[in-house]
Amino acid sequence: MNRKIERIISDFSGEPVTVIKKLSGGISFSTYKVLTESGKAYVFRYGEDYVNSGGRHIDIAQTFRREKFFFDTVSDRLQIKVPHIYLIDDSRTRFDYVYEIYDFITGHSLEELGNDAADAVYFQVGKAVAQINMTELSNSCHTEDWGTFFSLRLMERLIPLVKDGLFSEDEINVICPFFKKLDYPAAKAFLHLDIRKGNILYDKHTGTIGLIDAENAEFGDPLFEIARIDVYSEMKDAFYAGYLEEMNLERIDRSSIRYHGYELESLAFLTNVFIHEIDADNETVESMISRTLRLKNKLLSMIQATSSTKETA
Repeated sequence: MNRKIERIISDFSGEPVTVIKKLSGGISFSTYKVLTESGKAYVFRYGEDYVNSGGRHIDIAQTFRREKFFFDTVSDRLQIKVPHIYLIDDSRTRFDYVYEIYDFITGHSLEELGNDAADAVYFQVGKAVAQINMTELSNSCHTEDWGTFFSLRLMERLIPLVKDGLFSEDEINVICPFFKKLDYPAAKAFLHLDIRKGNILYDKHTGTIGLIDAENAEFGDPLFEIARIDVYSEMKDAFYAGYLEEMNLERIDRSSIRYHGYELESLAFLTNVFIHEIDADNETVESMISRTLRLKNKLLSMIQATSSTKETA
């Protein structure tokens, strides 16, 4: 595998490869850092199509192109450092998988910095994420109705948990159609949907924020971004202060049924990952299951109350 990657990067860059190092990456991809003779660093990442646990076919070439569109747009419009994707190759003529080549951007992740990452850095990250969430796109970028999109994505997350006894089909048939018909904001903006410490880079020398791993990027409701971030529970209060200031908001509406729907999608996704895809300790798994079940019951009660109010009206 390394020899093939070496030949591809060497031909692309026009110079010999000196180092290939496998990086940690997502469940669906393999990622390598590649250095050339001049010291230039590239990232080589590949993956293959698969069917996720909810039954949806994931097209890796489409995923890479969505990521490139996200990075290109952010780079053009905002002062946030992101990788430049040079090439996406889905021909499988030189390599057995779809692959992409992009810049390796420097900086330390917030995960690496740990307690050294001051509140001021988190505040800056919050403002950067808000800038992304305020980047509205033309209708040609997102033709699908958001309610339809989100209800299908939510169903995708819940179906695998039926066999674990966490949801019944009847419960899913109550929850998902409700969110399909819910009223949503008309404007759609960029969502990264994987804002975690490991994906946020901070350059101490320049004070700039960088962002990587945008394969989950979507066009939709910014509240969905916040719900994902809340579920990951990795951001300091300073992050939210920066986000609110940039968005010109007084608070984030965490009491709405819309927020709780987004929260359920995120919790169900992580619960399925913890149960079936990664080795997590029993205490972590049980905690995630408990959070998911509590939220499910809360949502079902809220949906029942909302439906009763509509019938009375």
